[in-house]
Amino acid sequence: FRINISSEIVIDLPNSTIAFGDIGQFGTNDTTDDKPLPFLIRNDGNAYLNVTIQASNLWLTASNPTSNYQFKIDNYTLENGSFNWALSKTTYTNMFASGSPQLAIALFNYTNATDTAEIDINITVPTDEGSAIRNSTVTVTASLHGGWNGK
Repeated sequence: FRINISSEIVIDLPNSTIAFGDIGQFGTNDTTDDKPLPFLIRNDGNAYLNVTIQASNLWLTASNPTSNYQFKIDNYTLENGSFNWALSKTTYTNMFASGSPQLAIALFNYTNATDTAEIDINITVPTDEGSAIRNSTVTVTASLHGGWNGK
């Protein structure tokens, strides 16, 4: 006898942009107060996933990783338990540089009641940064978690 069970890796980003607006010199802002809203990520597949994160530099004078550009993973309202809290980055962590992705979300659940998480962003304008529009591309990559039933 032979049994083949296929895993489907599908993530969705219902909120895939963050616009902080104008922030003055030495200013700071984050998404923990939902002003602006954080990234929202959902596991639409049929298996537990691990998710890595990396981003292009946001600032001209501070390259990633820097304390001027950070992220953390958080629960989404009414969907606690969507990931392994202890193995995920749940406190502000310097954003990983492009080309150096690191684990952000461990054991990301796929069941409808617990398949969504937030990626909060915290930014602080560097002391020697002039004013201008800034952009960064954040890349999240999902991969199959190796254990049976996510364990």
